[in-house]
Amino acid sequence: MVWVNGRVDRLVQALKTLKSKGRKKNRGLIRSIMFLKKNDCSIEWEVRSSVCWILRTKQLPLLHHHVHALLKCLDPASLHLDTNQRFQKGLEILSEIDNCMDQISVSIGSVWDLPRPVDSQENVEALTPFRRHRLVHNSEGILGLVSDVLGRFEDFISHFFVSDDSTLRTPSTNNSLVRLAVQDMKVANTLIESLGQSDFVVFLRQWSFTERKRNLDCPLTSLIILRNSSQIKGNPEKSLVRKQIEGLVALHKLHRVLVLKICRFPNIKPGLIPETSFLELEGLRVTTSTLEYELEQIMQYLGHTRRPDFVKLTLAMDDLEAAFKRVKGLLNQAFASPNYNFDRETYQYSEQWIQLWISQFNIAANNFFWISNAYITEKLSSIYY
Repeated sequence: MVWVNGRVDRLVQALKTLKSKGRKKNRGLIRSIMFLKKNDCSIEWEVRSSVCWILRTKQLPLLHHHVHALLKCLDPASLHLDTNQRFQKGLEILSEIDNCMDQISVSIGSVWDLPRPVDSQENVEALTPFRRHRLVHNSEGILGLVSDVLGRFEDFISHFFVSDDSTLRTPSTNNSLVRLAVQDMKVANTLIESLGQSDFVVFLRQWSFTERKRNLDCPLTSLIILRNSSQIKGNPEKSLVRKQIEGLVALHKLHRVLVLKICRFPNIKPGLIPETSFLELEGLRVTTSTLEYELEQIMQYLGHTRRPDFVKLTLAMDDLEAAFKRVKGLLNQAFASPNYNFDRETYQYSEQWIQLWISQFNIAANNFFWISNAYITEKLSSIYY
């Protein structure tokens, strides 16, 4: 069918544009990561701002509302009724979604700004480093979910209203599209609601032993699969790459051990540090998350086995080393002023455990850096000589 007014083409283009906008790494996320890389966690990070309240009560719920309106407007089960008018309405809703995304991006980008005297003092909330980091990641996650929804509708409309081949259109396809979109928006709504919860409540939920174990097992499994893949295993030319992956597996396991030890607090034994305050736990949460992020970055670069980016890999190794130093500093700081009101033997055990972990991670990191530098040198030599 030929659409004289071109609304279907404009709709597909709008869906494609907003899909890309939702997946683009936001300036606020980049600033959040960079800020955590360059600073130590401390109470001085806490600021009072209304940005969390604005995102939680206004901007994110409004985006949620418009996406639901789009689902109703472009529902495949009834889209054949008044199709042209629905496409026009869809374009109007997408314009509203575009405005929402822009406003959210501006708000996320300001999370790490210091409040100015002229800023509104209404609905201000205390934003700790943990809360700001959570705010950025939740908002990014919601934009990503919206992007997934828009992408599926783009594929659907492109196939059934632009392409000449619409043989795959079935009731199951229609139901699947809407069902996935509804599930995504339920997750988005959960993320919005969690922004209103206290840091301590979220900390206990996100850092429950079972939850963190499940999250930490995923990258470890991916690394083992990569190591055993046909392009790595049994290929003599990939021996250094295999050793790199094995070295990264060791680092992931050590990171996993530390995080799960932290997760056993505050009331489950054996924990990490006697009488660990919430601020100390929060600091460890942020710094170990940064360490986890750097490990994931290196994993991504190693995954590109055909054309690895040596510059990015080198920078990621530098960032990993800096993240480890911050974690080590916080762990050592926890024992700077021993509190012997608690069992001395337990306290000494925890201190010995931490020093052992630090030494083991340091050895594993140095081994990984040595192998990676040897690999980079070998590849650069093969290119230039």
